[in-house]
Amino acid sequence: MHKMFKPILESHRNLRSLKVSGFGALERGGLAALMHDAPQLVELELCNVLHVGLRNPLAESATWACARHLQSLAFIRCGGLHAGIFAQKLASGVFGHPQKVTLAVCGSTSDDRKLPGPVVWTIPALDILELDHFAMWEMEHLQLVHAKKVFLSRVWGQDPAGTYKMTIQQIAHRGAFPGAVEVHVTTDWSDEDFRELQRVCSAKGVGLVMRDWERRLIGSMV
Repeated sequence: MHKMFKPILESHRNLRSLKVSGFGALERGGLAALMHDAPQLVELELCNVLHVGLRNPLAESATWACARHLQSLAFIRCGGLHAGIFAQKLASGVFGHPQKVTLAVCGSTSDDRKLPGPVVWTIPALDILELDHFAMWEMEHLQLVHAKKVFLSRVWGQDPAGTYKMTIQQIAHRGAFPGAVEVHVTTDWSDEDFRELQRVCSAKGVGLVMRDWERRLIGSMV
């Protein structure tokens, strides 16, 4: 399929919504075409298509052609998406100013945990940021994303027994998600942990904390 990707995009340059799924569906040439030949995209979802071999091309990418129009961006099960590099690219405006970003189960054990430079935020805050299944070092980068509404599932640790406490601690002490006015977590949080999350978020000026995310999107991803 990846060999047909560029001709498809070239013949549908007014394409506004695109969802690509399946390993091997997007190789280096297809990724380049997606970056340069889809200028009208408003919605883009990539699921299980960016493998580790595409990590460097994605990291080296300049502003995408769709940056002016892109509103919704999702990467799901993409091993080639490095959390820190993505945060840098998003912050610098490579994807423009999307209103909604969803990231779920991305990255690889081969990822270098150190970045060549800081994450410098240059665009308006996202309306919505959804994060599912990211380790501590990945969240060190992703927590720098500016977003008004933040949805969190299985973050800051892989041990389910300790995930909630770590989430509370990180939000309380590390300045996670600058500008957030809402934080939403999954419905499996205990009453005790959720009350503590409400307390620390209130102290940071977050006006609404909800235990209402049923992972209707994430549930179909993993």
